Amino acid sequence: MKIMIIDDESQFRNQFRQVLEDKGHEVHEASSAYEALNNTAMLDACDLVITDMRMPGGSGLEFLQGYRRYADDPVPVLVHSSSDSFRDRGTPMLYLPNDIPEFFPFAEFHSKSISTDYLLDFVTRHSK
Repeated sequence: MKIMIIDDESQFRNQFRQVLEDKGHEVHEASSAYEALNNTAMLDACDLVITDMRMPGGSGLEFLQGYRRYADDPVPVLVHSSSDSFRDRGTPMLYLPNDIPEFFPFAEFHSKSISTDYLLDFVTRHSK
């Protein structure tokens, strides 16, 4: 499976990359939403995306909005954030997970402390 990881923190990209490559997946990386959206060839080749919510150079929500406009048939997206509630620090762009399905039915939301088991379960549930 081809997976894109979008995160401004290299430690998370490296952690996710290692886990996924150890299971035989091909991993691509971007350090911002804009970088990912500007590399449509790489994005088109991916079977799923894992993105951080808060990043300089385009947030996870900006990625979801751009991706929804761009992709005819969006692949599953796992969005993670350092805020369990997705309403941290009064940022108006963040929504509680149950407010999202009508806007981004292809997205799933989770706190940043994603366990290896959860990550692999997400990938398995969305394997083609």
